Amino acid sequence: VSERKREGENVSITARSGGSDMSGGPLGESVILDCTPHLNHFSVDVSGLSVTTEPGVFFHDFEKHIEGSGILFAPYPASKGLAAFGGMVMNNCAGEKTLRYGQMRKFVEELKMILADGEEYSFRALSPQELEEKKKFQTFEGEVYRKTHECLEKNFDLVQGARPKVSKYSSGYALWDVWDRKQFDLTQLFAGSQG
Repeated sequence: VSERKREGENVSITARSGGSDMSGGPLGESVILDCTPHLNHFSVDVSGLSVTTEPGVFFHDFEKHIEGSGILFAPYPASKGLAAFGGMVMNNCAGEKTLRYGQMRKFVEELKMILADGEEYSFRALSPQELEEKKKFQTFEGEVYRKTHECLEKNFDLVQGARPKVSKYSSGYALWDVWDRKQFDLTQLFAGSQG
């Protein structure tokens, strides 16, 4: 894909998981990458209450694995029998337990993603000091941190004032949750960005 883009062809990759959402997020005009056949591994740390999952893991497979453990993964969607984790994160899923426990973005601690430059990056909440270190990188990653932070800092009051007064937001970028001047967390930009 990168080679074709350099040659001027308008080509892109759209990742697809279960395809159970209604927003059309897994649709695209170029290459559709179905994550479910091969990117479908996960691990559960019951003692630390954490899950590491690839985007193609179907929720129903994960749910069978934790059955009887006393663990509840609260933001499961109504389509949990068909949904996979990649889409659940990207559309910020939430179902019947949302009002009590919160939507998916509340449960995302780290994301590994491939960005437009074709490289994989890991994103998690950063302290202001860690953010300043990331902004020093003279790479695409550094540019993402510099430009996003500059935009959010320059428009801080406007962005914070634009926070919707709804219980679930899954229609775009939740910029107001990325930078609160105490931490900078790009997982909050990506979780729910599908819409």
